[in-house]
Amino acid sequence: MKRRTRGPGLAALTALEARRMLLRRSYLAFTALAALAPLLVALLLRDPLQRLIALLHLPRGTLSNTWLAMLGSTRALGPLARGGLAALGLPLGGATAYAWIIAPLLAAATTAGDIAEGRLQLLAARPVTRAKLVAAKLLALEASLAALYLVSAASAYLAASIALGPQSRPWLAPVYAAVLAAAQAPLLLATMAIGLRTRRVAAAALLGILLYFAGSLVSAAPMIAAIQAASHGQPQALRQALDEIQVLNVVEPLHAAPSITRMVLDAAIAGLHAHPETSIASGVYAATSHTYAELLAYAAASQAAATTALYAATVLAFRRQTL
Repeated sequence: MKRRTRGPGLAALTALEARRMLLRRSYLAFTALAALAPLLVALLLRDPLQRLIALLHLPRGTLSNTWLAMLGSTRALGPLARGGLAALGLPLGGATAYAWIIAPLLAAATTAGDIAEGRLQLLAARPVTRAKLVAAKLLALEASLAALYLVSAASAYLAASIALGPQSRPWLAPVYAAVLAAAQAPLLLATMAIGLRTRRVAAAALLGILLYFAGSLVSAAPMIAAIQAASHGQPQALRQALDEIQVLNVVEPLHAAPSITRMVLDAAIAGLHAHPETSIASGVYAATSHTYAELLAYAAASQAAATTALYAATVLAFRRQTL
């Protein structure tokens, strides 16, 4: 009786894919940018920022959460952010600002790039299921992105410490990295499936980026309603529209990663049962009706459903490509 060959396990496949990802020039370039850019800006702006802080007579510790503002948190600077001091967060300090470019580029390379290199058929020839191969690629992408985002968060923490003084809550760096990477799973899977179809890295990456922006359109209708309500002096309609925007921004799976990550950071500062604040007029802020806990629960359900559906679609596309 012929003995069935046992293929490599999921952990071994994931490690193999992650090793290849970590050696890609594009990944190394993004990691270097994430590590060095905030530090260089901090060194350049340290003296003028210190003079500004002295001029404003800010108490010690007032800016201890600035590094979290660099990562996208709206609660990090509290009332100071409303006075325009959020600019102290140093521009482009965190990976959130360009994660929408990084993720599709790397996801496209894992499928379309493998096809171009002739590697996909070799992988498919192994005695492993297509589902396991797709899972390994996704996990490798998630792990690689989480590592990159952790480097970015650590750099933001160091940059803010250099320019503005001691920072607090360093434990949020790995939380930020893990949440941002995990929340990008639907976009990663969608781009991987597109890469299998187009067989071109550039085309797949571009379509993945366009998908990301298309996801933002789900909040277009309530955004228009909010503008109309504000112009007509209807505070109740304005608040309802802003509530809808908050929910849609976290449940739309392809575009939600920055919003979800921001809410996790804000919830760590204000508490899960606090209500996000939204600007309803120039200098006027109001709490929305949903708590952070409720919005994050909606986001988790949406992410789970979208990831499951897109994973199945990507496995099907993989099977068709390697028949």
